[in-house]
Formats: sequence, C-alpha cells, structure tokens
Amino acid sequence: MTKKILLSTGILLLALNFNACKSNKTASETKAVETTQTEPAQENKLVTGKRYILKELRGNAVTQTAYISIAPDGKSFSGNLSCNSVNGNIEQSAGNRIRFTNVVTTLKLCLNNTVEEELKQVLNTADSYYASGNKLTLVRARMAPLAVFEIEE
Repeated sequence: MTKKILLSTGILLLALNFNACKSNKTASETKAVETTQTEPAQENKLVTGKRYILKELRGNAVTQTAYISIAPDGKSFSGNLSCNSVNGNIEQSAGNRIRFTNVVTTLKLCLNNTVEEELKQVLNTADSYYASGNKLTLVRARMAPLAVFEIEE
C-alpha cells in the first residue's frame, strides 16, 4: 500500500514539475519571437543612391579605388572595378538574398590588377548581403564575406 502511495505521489510531483516548466507565452508572443529570429533586421537594408567603396575583398584590405552605386529604385547598379566601369541589374528577395545580373564592364587593358577580376567574380557569385550602419557585406551561402564596402561620406 505504501508503495502505491509513494508511486502516486512521485507521479503527481513529476506531472507538476512538467507543468511548471511550460512556457507562459501566448501563441502570438511565440510567433513574435520566431519572426524576430528568422526575419532580417530593419537595419539590414541596402542604402540606395549612395556610393559603396570597396574596403575588403575575400578578407584582404583593398588599396585600389573600386566602388558600386545602387540606383534609387534598388534594381540596378553601376560602378568602377578599379580600372573598368561596371553596371548591371540587382534582384533582391526575402532573407537578404541578392543577385547581380546582366553584369557588363568596359574593356580597358588593366595590367597587374587583381582587384578588377576578383570583384567582378564576387558580383557574379554573391547570393546574399548584410547591411549595418555604413557597411555592406556581400556573401555566398552565408559563409565568409566575399567583399566589404562602406558608404562614401
């Protein structure tokens, strides 16, 4: 008989313990937390109509002047790869996804210029971005930054 009472008391205490651990959040509060964690922050938005100066390329500081400018409508860009001019279209989608499409450049002869070809390759392979303050970082598959730009003051 005492074993049954102890067993019943143990089960009752276990049930109370599980119930006490339950979250007091409502469904809308839980949804708000999930949304905050999966949606990009408001700050993570491309700044249009400004010139972004290239500061880092594949983790290395850049000494040559290269930049991109995003059109006010956010659908196209132009710039300079450090020697040749560049322009094309921008496709943005949810989750900070970005694609630079129809990328075309002028065809000047640029000797000993590694930035030129690497930056063009980055524009063709980047698939997402992070924007914070005056910085724009282009990445592929959410891995290490391909390029870091800062808004020209």
